[in-house]
Amino acid sequence: MAKKQQGSGILVLDEIIKGGFVEYAERIGVCVGLPLVKSVTEVMTHDPFGGYLEKDVRNLAGAWATDYYVARYMKVLEEELDDAWVREVGNRLHAPCVVKRGGAKNTLGVICSEKKNSIYGNDHYYIIYDLDSHKTKPVSEKSLKSRVWRVGEKGKLDSLVLEESPFDRNTLVAIHPSHNHPDQGRIGRVLGWGESVKGVKTLLKIPVQWHGDTAETWVLASILAPVP
Repeated sequence: MAKKQQGSGILVLDEIIKGGFVEYAERIGVCVGLPLVKSVTEVMTHDPFGGYLEKDVRNLAGAWATDYYVARYMKVLEEELDDAWVREVGNRLHAPCVVKRGGAKNTLGVICSEKKNSIYGNDHYYIIYDLDSHKTKPVSEKSLKSRVWRVGEKGKLDSLVLEESPFDRNTLVAIHPSHNHPDQGRIGRVLGWGESVKGVKTLLKIPVQWHGDTAETWVLASILAPVP
């Protein structure tokens, strides 16, 4: 009997999710005099709670219903990304991924470049970019797999991609203070414009020679700021 009731509950919850689970929690909040209040001024990408605190939604909609909703949300997102990963071989620019083996195992990043190289038996290999540490790493296709976006990660990616560099050659630049980067606090000179693709926004890197260095360093143009 309990299983039958639970099965009926899932059917009802599925219908609620189709109509909007967060909106359902909002209506409950209004009815009981505890309206939901957003915890942020701007909702981050892939936030299943639309800017509300999970604990507030959970208190109104119930723990079991909320857990079921999150599981469904993540499953649908995972299936969409997995399908795109299989379908778009050769066109995986900016796809979220995780390294599944080797010294970089469990590293999370997005694909910023896709190439073929004899080192990997002419298979595809990728340059993945860590949006938090701003480090890159070459990884063979066999060592990568698709993953779901973390909350806010796609929005961060969108804020970092550029179609072309905004800096002229010889412009003095520094890492913007909002970014965590090994060269934070240093001043350098832009040496070129990088390899931009007309009409395509990418994680565009440009060559910068930091003061005191004899060689150039390739840095995302979008995390640089001009130095007066």
